[in-house]
This record gives sequence, structure tokens and C-alpha cells, in this order.
Amino acid sequence: MKKLILLFVTFILLSSCAATHQYNKFAAKEENIPEGKARVYVLRTSALGSMVKFGVYQDSRENLIGKVGPKSYLSWDMEAGEHNILARAETERSVTINAIAGKTYYVKLIPTFGIAVARVKLELLSEIEGAELINELNKPNVDYIQ
Repeated sequence: MKKLILLFVTFILLSSCAATHQYNKFAAKEENIPEGKARVYVLRTSALGSMVKFGVYQDSRENLIGKVGPKSYLSWDMEAGEHNILARAETERSVTINAIAGKTYYVKLIPTFGIAVARVKLELLSEIEGAELINELNKPNVDYIQ
């Protein structure tokens, strides 16, 4: 009986790994970038801390883009100009992008070990590196109503 309970608990924990959810309009790779906007991808390539979702925000904590789980990404279009991309778990980190219309930006979210939950780092990637990595990642579940 103990083995059955242990197996059940293990199954629940593994099946409840953090899925990625995006709360604003998803920008598919195949779609053209709208005029006057830039495209941003936030990539989480690692499975480290797979039970932890990292909140991703644009410009402030009031503008939640989504929560990214392991081996997945978020994608959205934003107005050209200077913007901060923030990621949050145990720590909060940000990276500033001076977005140029028509250009694509890739930000890598890197989970690290924390005290209570995972910490986060952000790193800007080149277009070549980002485009290669995105093919290995899962699209988010989109929870957006227009």
C-alpha cells in the first residue's frame, strides 16, 4: 500500500510540472511583425527548477506577459522604443531592450538555485543563437481573449 501511495504522489508531482501560460496575444514565428513593432521571445531552455514558473513582465509588474515553465518560451510584439523585460521568482531581474521596429529580440531566462525557490537571470541572445534555440522549445498555452 505504501508503494502505491508513493507511486501516486510521484505521478502527481511529475504531471503537475510547470506549464507555460501566456496572457497576452501570442506572436507566432510564421507571422509578420506588425508595422511599428518589434518581436520579443523569452526562452527558457533549461529543465532546472522544473516545478517553478517564472513570471515575465514588460516594463512593470502590472504588465504580466506570462509564466514560463521549463523548455518553453513566450512570444509577443511590442511598440518600438525602450522597454524593460522583467523575470521574477525568488529574485527579480530585468534586461533593457531598445526595440527597433521590425527587429526580433531573444532573451534567455536562466534559472539558478535559490534559498526557497529558484532564482533567475536574463541574458540577451543574438538572432542566430535565439532562432536555433527556439526550435527545441514548446509553445505556451495561450490564455488570451481578444
